[in-house]
Amino acid sequence: MSSLKVWGLLLTLLCLRCGLLAQSKDISRREFMEKHHLSPSQEFSAYKCDFLMKEREALKHKIPHLFIYISWYKVEHICYSGNKNDHYRNVYVWAQVPIKVLKCHWEGFTDSYRESRSYNYIQFHCNINGKKMAPDVRFPLLLLLGLLVLLCPLWALPKKLTKAQWFEIQHINLSPLQCERAMSGVNNYTRHCKPTNTFLHDSFQNVSHSCMSPNITCKNGQENCHQSASPVNLTKCRLTRGKYPHCGYKDAAQFTFYIVACEPPRKNDPPYPLVPVHLDGIV
Repeated sequence: MSSLKVWGLLLTLLCLRCGLLAQSKDISRREFMEKHHLSPSQEFSAYKCDFLMKEREALKHKIPHLFIYISWYKVEHICYSGNKNDHYRNVYVWAQVPIKVLKCHWEGFTDSYRESRSYNYIQFHCNINGKKMAPDVRFPLLLLLGLLVLLCPLWALPKKLTKAQWFEIQHINLSPLQCERAMSGVNNYTRHCKPTNTFLHDSFQNVSHSCMSPNITCKNGQENCHQSASPVNLTKCRLTRGKYPHCGYKDAAQFTFYIVACEPPRKNDPPYPLVPVHLDGIV
């Protein structure tokens, strides 16, 4: 997507959302939950936009609307994970792991909603005006920036790279390096600080071989994931401070199994039957 198209999309989104944001700088915890929260008490796939949007009077006929599928205590934990001196004091906090998101798109000509489900990083705005946590704690709507991340995911494929090539850049590192050095090679493609990333200290060939293990269900519900046959050394990098290009990270070494999503190779990919295109998790 060209930079002009991206900015055009962002300006359009701003116009669509400006009224909403003006009205929702201080929505209550209850209102946030009603408008955006999906409880994990039932399967993610069980939530349907037509029912959610029409059941909730305030959401009827809204142009795209987002729901997040996460336990409420985890939302509170995300807010607490920021600066300890700024808890709930008008702070902006990135979730350190992706969150399942249901986006509902109103289609007037069918009088129904089209659904899109994704797995994305979200930024929250947490605010209680400096007071201690109380029942009236404020949780404003997902920020515009959070919405933009959904349109331009942090792992969006850079131009001229295949999914497998981008996977290798993000996740393959034969020799352990300090995260700040290793992540510069990732962040230079996207021009921002990726909140979390995991490097596998193994070869691309060996990771591709994991694609031949039995299929398992991915976090997004697809069936093209595979667990490694044996554990590997890896390094998890978590953003702690800074703004691109000065991104600060904390390192955490582990020896464990990993799960990757695999697809048939594209042009310029190695000629393996399947190649890894996404690191779905570690176990």
